[in-house]
Amino acid sequence: MLGLEMADVSWEKIDSTILKASHSKEEKDYNRAKGKSLYDFRLNNKIRFFYHDIRSSIILTNGDRLSFSQNIIADCDHQPVVPFIDFRSSSGLTTTKSQLIAFSIQQRLVIEQDADLDQMGTIPAIIRFSGSVTEGYTASLIKASNINFLSMDEISQITLEVWHDLVRVSSEDEERSKRTGTGG
Repeated sequence: MLGLEMADVSWEKIDSTILKASHSKEEKDYNRAKGKSLYDFRLNNKIRFFYHDIRSSIILTNGDRLSFSQNIIADCDHQPVVPFIDFRSSSGLTTTKSQLIAFSIQQRLVIEQDADLDQMGTIPAIIRFSGSVTEGYTASLIKASNINFLSMDEISQITLEVWHDLVRVSSEDEERSKRTGTGG
């Protein structure tokens, strides 16, 4: 059973929230363009969002938890989906491999860990954006279909590899800033 339906919010209220949270003109323009695209996409496709408490995460070797989803389920043409909203454009989930990883995480960590979602036939999905700030963005929905999802062991291995790369790059940056005196 889906949770409580989230109330419709006007674009004006969303826009006001974006303006308050953004720090620069560039950030405001970018966030407003993506926000408006998502807002219009939801309206045009009659997508309804429901609150659903999603508690699953991956625990890293240092004890930190990584969560991969918001507490929402979307109803898209009477099909419940766990949406991963990828606000990046050209650097987002553009490859088949990156989409497989995202879909697998949603399937294994969210859907299969929640009996309600699993029994409803919920599927993973990605909401992506194409375009630019000047031309405007277009949101699109990519649903997982006919996919052999990665196993939890494969997901854990990929996550650890990425985590170790991030730690290594962060350490290198820190060492470089200490040597150069730039402070970052």
